[in-house]
Amino acid sequence: MKKEYEYSYKVTSIKEFIQYCESNNFIKISETTQTRTLYKNDTYIMARITIEEDNLKHTRTEYLD
Repeated sequence: MKKEYEYSYKVTSIKEFIQYCESNNFIKISETTQTRTLYKNDTYIMARITIEEDNLKHTRTEYLD
């Protein structure tokens, strides 16, 4: 199984990254839109609900608690 890694970086724009991908023959194979809802109080995060919709309008809901 191929491992995938996810990294988080705070950036002001991803324009240069997209330009790099396009100019180096990377092909966009999918695009998704996410809506995240977070429930918390002063001490705890109770749940994060992620609703993801792909470009074919299929939806997937993920709950983190």
